[in-house]
Amino acid sequence: MNKKFILIIISAVVLLVSCKREEENDLSHSNLKGCVKSIREISYQASGNQDTIIKGDIVMGSDVSNLYAEYNEQGNQKFVINYDNNGNQLDKWVFKYSAKGEQLGGNYYHADNTLLDSTYYVKDVKGRIIEYYHLFADGNLRYKTFYTYDNKGNISEEKTFDQTNTLYSTTKYTYKKNKVIKDENFDGSNQLKYFSTYAYDKNSNLIQQIIYNADKSINTSGNYAYNEHNDIIRQITKLSNEEDMTYTYTYKYDHHNNWTEKITFINNVPAFITTRQIEYFQ
Repeated sequence: MNKKFILIIISAVVLLVSCKREEENDLSHSNLKGCVKSIREISYQASGNQDTIIKGDIVMGSDVSNLYAEYNEQGNQKFVINYDNNGNQLDKWVFKYSAKGEQLGGNYYHADNTLLDSTYYVKDVKGRIIEYYHLFADGNLRYKTFYTYDNKGNISEEKTFDQTNTLYSTTKYTYKKNKVIKDENFDGSNQLKYFSTYAYDKNSNLIQQIIYNADKSINTSGNYAYNEHNDIIRQITKLSNEEDMTYTYTYKYDHHNNWTEKITFINNVPAFITTRQIEYFQ
């Protein structure tokens, strides 16, 4: 299990004309405030020291990005375009919505607009996703996931099947006050592969995740701290038999309290500078 797995933490409010937040949407999932219309986000290599940081070449990877995203007035993404280090388009996700603003799925395109993949959802009468399908360009199944909910509306179990309709994995969730505190991942034979535990602060930010192997030994752990904007400012990642990694982050903000610059330090050494140009609905 690699570092990318543990580093994935956070990934949108029905955004009315007044931008009143009624429920979760792509904006709230990304901790974005206000009537965001689009974002241009670019990451650069950083060098220097704490006092003098130099912006270098554009970089890409699990912790950095080079993308452009547009949102609708309900606060959900219309599309996301990813670029390579030279600014050339790599791929594009275009998302589909119902007349009520519910996401129905999306299409994934190559740079030349060739369809690569597509997704779609099946929902129950309460509007909850109960089936998710990921298809190849020719319409054949890549994989599918079925969701089961508890009596509080939380996902209690998800089962993923491969293209031959063979069970690939099962994940079971345990909650406390509607927050996931444990998940267990099983293979297609219902053998436990690994499980994770979670802890949160008073603002529902994830402050600790521990990933255990099936024998209950610790595989990876992450501890997180946040600022007053609920943006992560410190992350300590511990992997078995490897050196601990400490990530710290500093930010600059706009008048909506969305960050427009983030500097990432790894073990106190500048690593990346990520900038955002954010456009808002008027």
